[in-house]
Amino acid sequence: MTLYLDMFFLVNFIMNYLIFNFLGYLLGLKRKRLFVGSVFVSSITIFSLFCPIPNFFRIIVGLMFVYITFGYYNKKQFISLSLLYYLINISLGGLTFIINSSININLLLSSFIIICLFVAIDKLVFDSNLEWKTTIFLNGKKTVAYVDTGNLALIDGLSICFIKSELSDKLEYARKCEITTINGTKIINLYKAEIVVNKCPVDCYLSISDDIPGEMLISPHLLKFKGEISYDKGYS
Repeated sequence: MTLYLDMFFLVNFIMNYLIFNFLGYLLGLKRKRLFVGSVFVSSITIFSLFCPIPNFFRIIVGLMFVYITFGYYNKKQFISLSLLYYLINISLGGLTFIINSSININLLLSSFIIICLFVAIDKLVFDSNLEWKTTIFLNGKKTVAYVDTGNLALIDGLSICFIKSELSDKLEYARKCEITTINGTKIINLYKAEIVVNKCPVDCYLSISDDIPGEMLISPHLLKFKGEISYDKGYS
């Protein structure tokens, strides 16, 4: 069988890019180095065609891919992200082989369809409820917070959370920003803060609002992983 290296590289690059773009979307992680990470793994794959690579080294390559693409926050998150990458990679590879075992445009289309299915499943499972209830720590105090799955906006790579005025002591003013809600567009003040979610400290922006359920309303990104998708419509 004739194998065209340029096509093989392109297929691997697009598949790796789709996998990590989906992971970034699913977990709310920054995706600034996706291109570099995808090129790295695709190059290693081409190299393995001429020089067989042991399975152990392939695992190391996968870990390096995770590190290059998303960086390192803490041990628990890095291990979880690596395991999720291998799970999706194996699932995607197996399903793609079932749909079409040849390397052609149908393979790319199959990969795209599978990624869309993963996204749809995430929407059904994680975003099925409008509000979830959780407990976090703010300024050393235990606070009951609601998770608003519609609050997906990020500023400078950080999630925006809303708190009631009675919790606004010792907040550090950061900036103003423009947000769009069901009631229209408005400008709000943002305060830099660190909260503890699932025993993990997370940086975020806080805004004061007394029109929220409970004491605090947080973004779903904080429950998935640290949100660092660039989104900036604010004013310094």
